Formats: sequence, C-alpha cells, structure tokens
Amino acid sequence: MAEDWTREEVELIVSSYFRMLQQELEDITYSKAENRRALLPELNNRSEGSIEFKHQNISAVLVKYGCPYIFGYKPRHNYQSLLEDTVINFLAGTDHLFILFENFANKETQGNENSAYEDLQVDAPQPNQLQEDKSEYRPSVIRKPNYLQIEQQNISLGRNGEELILNYEKWRLVNAGKEKLADTIEWISE
Repeated sequence: MAEDWTREEVELIVSSYFRMLQQELEDITYSKAENRRALLPELNNRSEGSIEFKHQNISAVLVKYGCPYIFGYKPRHNYQSLLEDTVINFLAGTDHLFILFENFANKETQGNENSAYEDLQVDAPQPNQLQEDKSEYRPSVIRKPNYLQIEQQNISLGRNGEELILNYEKWRLVNAGKEKLADTIEWISE
C-alpha cells in the first residue's frame, strides 16, 4: 500500500486542481490528462490513477462546503483530513475563486432583453405535431451530470423566467391602458 500523501504533495495537487477548476469556470479549454502528467514528476512515485482519485477527493471536499467542482471528477468522500485542511486554506487565500464561484452560481441564461413581448406569444402545437416531432435520441457519449451545476442553472433559469413573466404582465396591462394596475404587480418570491 502506498504511503500517505505528504503535505507538499497535497499542496501541489490542490493547487493543480484549482488551476483546472478556474479554467473550467472561465470556459477556458484545458486537458486534465496534461495537468495530471505535468504533476507526476513532482509527486513521490504516485500513479495517474492515484492522482485521479485524489482529484475526486478534492471534489468531495468542495461539495461538502457547497462549492462547484471540476466536471468529471466525481466526488469520493473517503479523504484524509490534511486534504480538507489544505483545500480550506487554499480557498481562504484566494478571493478571486469566490468571485468565480459566485459568477457560476448566478450564471444568467442568455436572452435578448430588447425583444418585443408580442413575439413571446405563439400558437399551441397541434396534437399531431407532437407525435411527428418524437425522435430517438441516443447520446454518443454518456456523461455523469454535475448536479450542482444543473441546480444552479435551474435556479437562474427559474428566476429569469419569473422576471420575464412579471415584466410581460406589466407590459400587457400598460398596453391595455391599466397603468395603475400594472404598478401593483409584486414579485412575491423576491
């Protein structure tokens, strides 16, 4: 059995992980394999599998503290306390990561704010159209979902949808000559 990871090794792999995470959050293309291979000579005879496993441990620490993690490094929760302490210390010294985390959590869906509300209304699809549109979709690559990312996107999408409907209803009432009524509309969930 391999020896426990030293403090220096843990600090190196945590630093490497956060460089990749920053690139991922900034939508910069990077290679996990290249990062792993660059890290190998700096560690004490660790295998590539051992590095991958440690990356998954770092993901688990981030999940524990409600932070996003690298897509593809499924959290593995059996990690040494030194790793958790190192991740916490790393985060404590990097304000820019929290800005990236906040941007990731508040990622807005793309939309055109200047679109006319008239264009939002469309006819309902006919029943035969629904049957014709069915097609079998088989993904060529099966990927494990990043549930934190999906949840954050769903929250953002829901908020944006509520805001759109609120503004649409105000616009509709103003166009119907009921400005005073439009002013009474409240966004209760906000």
